[in-house]
Amino acid sequence: MQIERGKSETQVNGIDLTDDDPFSGGIPIEDAIERLRTRLLDLTSRNRLLNYRHPKSRCIQICGTPGMNLVFERLLVDGKNVPLKSVPEPDPASYVGKRPEARLHAARIGISTSFEFAVDGTGLQHHRLHSLQTLLYPADLERQARKTASEAKTAIEETGTNMLFLVFGFLE
Repeated sequence: MQIERGKSETQVNGIDLTDDDPFSGGIPIEDAIERLRTRLLDLTSRNRLLNYRHPKSRCIQICGTPGMNLVFERLLVDGKNVPLKSVPEPDPASYVGKRPEARLHAARIGISTSFEFAVDGTGLQHHRLHSLQTLLYPADLERQARKTASEAKTAIEETGTNMLFLVFGFLE
């Protein structure tokens, strides 16, 4: 430890050692750790883990599922695939001009558009999970799935780390 000349005794190695500094030794260890923890934890809207926006180009949202426990068991426990199901293309004669948004068309033909999962799957014990419904048309789903797979493969090749995540829910 070296006290610099011409500086006050509250500076060591160029670091200001005041009572507020968790490294000064002037406060109890528990308080110092708490101060450091609050500095590291970002609870603002900049934290993407707390303020996720569901970008259309980077995620495929699932709707109308029977329960997250069934999805979890099928994918991770049983190790089976679950295909993604698209919204059927509308009949071109049923609309004028621009094709309707997939979410509106899905609601019109009776597909659930809710992103809420049944938490425990109550009453769904005998339900068989065949596919996961998305709110994308076939070409859009294919394009998004290919893009996601390509980005995941690139991330593994470049960093050696799998950065593809499956999220089973968000708190609001």
